[in-house]
Amino acid sequence: MPVAVDDQSFEADDDAQLLPPTDTGRGAYVALACCTVSQAPIWGYSVSFGIFQEYYSNDSDIYGSPGAFASIGAAQVGVMYLLMPVIFVLLHRRPRWRPWCGRLGLVITMASISASAFVSTVHGLIATQGVVYALGCALLFSPVSVYMDEWFVRSKGAAYGVMWGGKSAVGVGMPFVFNAMLSRFGLSITLLSWAVASALLSLPALLLMKPRLPLPASGDARGSRPLSWRFFRCTTFWMMQLGVVIQSLGYMMPSTYLASYALAIGLPSVTGPLLLAAFSLASVPGSIIHGFVGDKVSASKAILVSSFGSALPVFLLWGLSLHFANVMAFALAFGFFAGRTPLHEANDSKNPTTQMRPFQAFTSALVASTAAVAADTMLGFDASSVHGAVDFGQAYADGARFAIMRTTGGSSHVDRAFGQFQQQAADAGLIRGGYHVGQPERAFGGIQAKYFLQNGGGWIDDGKTLPGMIMLTDRDHREARTCHGMTPKEIQRWIIEFTEVYRASTSIYPMLYTTTGWWKQCTGNTVNLMNRALLVVSDHGERLGELPAGWKKHTFWEYSADSPWAGRSYVFNGDESGLNRTALVGRPE
Repeated sequence: MPVAVDDQSFEADDDAQLLPPTDTGRGAYVALACCTVSQAPIWGYSVSFGIFQEYYSNDSDIYGSPGAFASIGAAQVGVMYLLMPVIFVLLHRRPRWRPWCGRLGLVITMASISASAFVSTVHGLIATQGVVYALGCALLFSPVSVYMDEWFVRSKGAAYGVMWGGKSAVGVGMPFVFNAMLSRFGLSITLLSWAVASALLSLPALLLMKPRLPLPASGDARGSRPLSWRFFRCTTFWMMQLGVVIQSLGYMMPSTYLASYALAIGLPSVTGPLLLAAFSLASVPGSIIHGFVGDKVSASKAILVSSFGSALPVFLLWGLSLHFANVMAFALAFGFFAGRTPLHEANDSKNPTTQMRPFQAFTSALVASTAAVAADTMLGFDASSVHGAVDFGQAYADGARFAIMRTTGGSSHVDRAFGQFQQQAADAGLIRGGYHVGQPERAFGGIQAKYFLQNGGGWIDDGKTLPGMIMLTDRDHREARTCHGMTPKEIQRWIIEFTEVYRASTSIYPMLYTTTGWWKQCTGNTVNLMNRALLVVSDHGERLGELPAGWKKHTFWEYSADSPWAGRSYVFNGDESGLNRTALVGRPE
């Protein structure tokens, strides 16, 4: 008896036979290699941004607060991830745009990073590196992820593991490369070289990487097929989003604080980069192995292994020993297990992951970008007896990390609250210090330095005490006269006497608080004193302006006359490791 045949089913079978196989074969392997190599130009700068941030803060001629410099990296990561849902939707509805998306992304990344080499303001860096460069990287990355979903089905977890392992490998080497280039060639040549290197790495991948599924013809209805939003009504999706938020918070913290923790327990400064490199190095086999595991077992079991594996080092290794070997073991163990949850989610066939993944990236970006700014901005304040009771514990809970208390003034005034404030600040976990209100018209600099030292203004290398600060302005003095009634030469001599006596007693120079206007008028804008003190500059503008002559960088910036905790508001020019180092050795680097 004749059998009815469905012509459409034969056509579908013919199309399937013409398609290259998934998970194996030359096409899949070439796509995987291209996707892995492309991680370098996409992530190379962002995973090394800490090196650039340190350079911007300490060695460049670009003025800005640590929070402003941190915003560059935070904007870069945040903008890149937040754009992904939009780009994924566009590529889903317009598949023919996919080949051009990567090419456009490469042009934008090269143009933006090249333009940033000639920028001289923080706002320019935020625009070029933080926003435009992130747009280019997002355009470069999105089609890569789409091609991975097409070429890998049964071994999708392993494929993504190899790809993310490539990103981790970039995190091992690029910070050292950028650090060496910045030291030898400077910022402009380093950025221009990276633009060229990005092109050389990306072009072969863009030319060799092909889609597995044929692109629809122009005008084909399949090119604008609707996107299903049903997963927004799925409880599993929202449970997964909650997990992404919690996992992202936990994943960010150890890598953020590894370097500063190593410095705080007395390890050499070179230990921080080594620990971060070890963290990334362990992530390479961790990504690959967990990807393979995710293909063999259910996503829930794989996530459970990853969660327990990353939690145990926190409880068993972190903070229980001050030895380098113990901290290194933590970095390796946590790096191997942490951050593997997305690999297992990617291979969970019960969830519409292709459509959900960009929204997981959206959530992770909100967490990551917020954490980056919070982690890299070291806020503080000053206090004296005129402020009454100060809640140092609440200040620490609100994000303050240091406090500077008035100790003495001239050669006869001692602040009655200094001792109490110092103890309360220490109990709250704040790094603390004292300041002396300089009154050059009252007594010689050496006499006032001795008075400051005798009443608590000294420094010890306990990692909790900042160098003493001498405050020199025309404010905060009763009946003050312009420049204290002294000539620039007399002011210069007074500062030299004060700093020399302080250094003879403590082995370090003090910090010097002033304004650029006072320095120009009262010292003759001399450049001869820049090596005698760490600069604390007072400038209440929206952004830090010109520094006093001679100093290329500041250590602290008093950016507001008001503070939510006591006196005036300060921000440290660096991250937590730099603040800890200033308290430990008397200088930030």
